Amino acid sequence: MPFHTDGPEYRVKLIGRDGSLAALAAVLSGSTPQRALLVRGEPGVGKTALLDATAARADSDGAAVYRCVGVETEAGIELSGLHQLLRPVIEHTESLPARSRAVLQDAFDGDSGGSAGRFALANAVLELVSCASFTRSLLLVVDDVQWIDESSVQTLAFVARRIVNPRVSLIGGVRTDAGQHSDAIWDRAGIPLLDIAPLGPGHSEELLAQRALGLSDVVRRRILREAVGNPLALTELPETFASDRGDDDRMENGLLPLTRRLEIVFAGRANALSSGARAVALLCALDQTSSLDTVQRASGEDWWFPDLVEAGEAGILRIKDGHISFRHPLIRSGIVQMATEEQLRRAHGRLADALSDNFELWARHSAAATTGPDATVADALEQLGRQYARRGGTRTSLRTMLRSIELTADQPARERRLAYAALLAADSDRVELTHSLLSRLEDTVPLDDFAGGLGDTLAGAVTAKAGILLRVDGDLQGAYDLLMQAARRQAGPVSAEVDALLHLLLIVCLRAEREDMWQGVDRLLDALGERVPAEIRNTRDGISDPARRAHGLAERLAIALPRPGSLEPWRLVWVYRAGLFIDDLGARRPALRSIIEAEELSGSYDSYLRALGLVVVDCIGSGEWQYARSLAERGLQTALHLDFAEIVSEFRVYLALLDAVTGHIDSSRQNIATVRAWAGPRRMMHLESWALWAEALGFLGEHDYDAAFMATTRISPAGELRRYHPLALSTFFDTALAALHAGDEDAARRHLAAAQQARVGEISPRLGFQVAVIRALLAPAQDAAALFDAALADRDAERWPLDYARAQQEYGEWLRRAKQRTAARSHLRVAADVFERLGAQAWLADARNSLRLVGVQNAHSTSQTAVMLTAQERQIATLAAQGRSNKDIAALLSLSPRTVSSHLYKIFPKLGISSRAALHSALSEMVSQG
Repeated sequence: MPFHTDGPEYRVKLIGRDGSLAALAAVLSGSTPQRALLVRGEPGVGKTALLDATAARADSDGAAVYRCVGVETEAGIELSGLHQLLRPVIEHTESLPARSRAVLQDAFDGDSGGSAGRFALANAVLELVSCASFTRSLLLVVDDVQWIDESSVQTLAFVARRIVNPRVSLIGGVRTDAGQHSDAIWDRAGIPLLDIAPLGPGHSEELLAQRALGLSDVVRRRILREAVGNPLALTELPETFASDRGDDDRMENGLLPLTRRLEIVFAGRANALSSGARAVALLCALDQTSSLDTVQRASGEDWWFPDLVEAGEAGILRIKDGHISFRHPLIRSGIVQMATEEQLRRAHGRLADALSDNFELWARHSAAATTGPDATVADALEQLGRQYARRGGTRTSLRTMLRSIELTADQPARERRLAYAALLAADSDRVELTHSLLSRLEDTVPLDDFAGGLGDTLAGAVTAKAGILLRVDGDLQGAYDLLMQAARRQAGPVSAEVDALLHLLLIVCLRAEREDMWQGVDRLLDALGERVPAEIRNTRDGISDPARRAHGLAERLAIALPRPGSLEPWRLVWVYRAGLFIDDLGARRPALRSIIEAEELSGSYDSYLRALGLVVVDCIGSGEWQYARSLAERGLQTALHLDFAEIVSEFRVYLALLDAVTGHIDSSRQNIATVRAWAGPRRMMHLESWALWAEALGFLGEHDYDAAFMATTRISPAGELRRYHPLALSTFFDTALAALHAGDEDAARRHLAAAQQARVGEISPRLGFQVAVIRALLAPAQDAAALFDAALADRDAERWPLDYARAQQEYGEWLRRAKQRTAARSHLRVAADVFERLGAQAWLADARNSLRLVGVQNAHSTSQTAVMLTAQERQIATLAAQGRSNKDIAALLSLSPRTVSSHLYKIFPKLGISSRAALHSALSEMVSQG
């Protein structure tokens, strides 16, 4: 770990080591009677860094610093450590008594290695360091004590115990490796020990972030897990990941690639093992069962247990209750990395034989042991690869399929596997690999020749190629033409590969928002008839023209949606997208989160980002804006790193929406401009629709209602829910409100009429609420209040807090204009409370201004009636404002739920409110009044 100095004033920065540095500084300064300290810890834990930092501090303070470092090859050379440490101060022997000079001369220059005896030598060394400290303080630093020769260790232990001069200090560093006894010599001498533990999770995160900027979350979490707080590992492991794309390919079987230094530190001792012990250690490293029984069976007739004991005594592994573990996770990686290809194949072969009853492990070990085509193993790997894909391991599936291809000689099987691997590669952001696989496939299967119909191989290959055209190139027309040309040749049942092709075709049409494309798809699905899976029809109905096709879709989705694990994650994301425009994503949130977690770790970045985007949209609607922003920024950074231009624009437009509703208009418009610069030339009209919506929300916050109306009506004109523009549903509320506030009541009425004719209110509860609110706003004065009350009585409405608060604001304003100021206050309070919680600054300012207009001079201080609450009423009101139910409040206050309800019935009119939602704001006002 690095340290640094700034000018003459020494300053150290070692993460998580403040306590250790303080202990060493105390020895150095003489503030403790201890004049020596042995720093002990596992390899790479930072002992040398601490010694270096202390030495630098001593040097900065003007002390003389002499040091030696143990070297394993010199451990048998007597007094070599002492020579290295004291050679620079030997000039001070002239000040010593004659006998001491003679002893030191014999030890340093003679051939006898110190024939005067250990005691005499130790005393002479003690006198020498005392003399050397006459002119300035002296620090002796002895690193890697475990490799210092025994004579030197014993001598230095004697010296360390007897130092009394406050100007002399001695610090050492030693590994805690099993089999090392140097620290025991110092321990018996009574030298204090400073044990250095691995860094905790927080400090590990900090160190990794400092030393390795730009790591993907996948690699970062994996490094943190494998390093187990070891600073050297945290510092050097990132060096093995020059890029994040495909990093998981270097983490196969739970192994990490190590630098040469890490390999030596963590697995170097394996070189000293016997050949049998090394073979057994390699079996243990490759075995994923960690079972003693597995290793025994894999060893066969070889005498294995003594070898296992030897590896254990060397500190490489541990055995407990039939379970084998390594002293540190990186030892496994090091042992495998040091093995030859032949040794690896032999070990994998033995493990395959031992695990023949475990299909997955047998297939994996057999694949690693096989050197030529093997139909049995290749077939098993294809089966296993498809299982991995369904379980959410797209990139693991890809690696498995690539190995299956290598072992396949049969041409049809090879073509099928090439196509499926290309589909996986396209979904895993492996663009070059996708092109390579498709190029190999086209040697025998031309991708533009559909004369023989659309088989699974061709369908998979076409989907992979179209996916790259869409995600990387943004070529909607090219992707559409290719997919339609293939789909029209479908004759038999719809297989999984054809299903993927059709789903991607729907996504292309969604991006384009072109009527001719959607009509082509409609004709295609009509021609396929009953062969079209329900998921395809549901997705088409949800994302093409939901205003006319999505009635009852939520119920259909609840019945027909596949369960997680039944399909590959990318298919699940496509299917879940059907609920995007009918406000049905909340029910899919747990499944989407599972996909996000699985795909980020070992699956597909595309599926990960698409699922992340769906959760962002759901969080925007549900008012979880901070969480939505964190997810959107995370998705944006990942997509930027991967150069997924289309998905980059998708997350930018979500951020533009969030900026618009929170009042950060300049940031919103910058994101909108960036999205348009990319999406415009590519005719990505769906992105343009999202950008227009974000733009309209910004204008609404600025009270520029004419501009807001112009923006939303470019998505769908007033009085029309434009076909094949699904955001026509999402922007219905904003279009109608913008028209009303712009003074164009006729346009608002026409838009409401279009929604009612299409029975939009029946599609989802949210749309039903929005239609009810606009209907109330346009109703005759004698009917409006009842319609508002009916709309706001719907408890589901609070699930979409921005819509709910805006409705409360509109009702409050209507009541204010009707001179019903007291009634208006409760609704305006609710609106202000929700806007404040959301962070909707522009709308919050409007609500507070409206409150002032109804007699609340301070938005946080409204009614003098607040002081009329009794102590018990205040308790009940406070608990209710915290979201507690009547039953919970009753239990806390030893009341009945009926009594609580009765109190609340009295509290609401005293505070001038009509619902629990306004309690928080009203109580805040009461507190501000004192």
